[in-house]
Amino acid sequence: MENKAKKQASDLYANDKEADVMPVIELIEHERITYIKEMEDYLQKLKEMPKEQAKKLSKENLMKNNIIKENGEFTDYYRSLKFNQ
Repeated sequence: MENKAKKQASDLYANDKEADVMPVIELIEHERITYIKEMEDYLQKLKEMPKEQAKKLSKENLMKNNIIKENGEFTDYYRSLKFNQ
């Protein structure tokens, strides 16, 4: 039964135009590493900016991503996460 499943999976990918099919777990790990690298770059960029400019950009990005409201408070979603921990 196991060999039949392997053959079916092999046949499925044999007809795929993408020869470089990355296994799901490797793809997830690649995305995780990319995300962490981008976040490190963003934080480094903030550190290199004048303090007020960095604060303004940070606030804009937090609002853009619906993490905080314009008044600086957490959105309802993030407030509920904070209190449920």
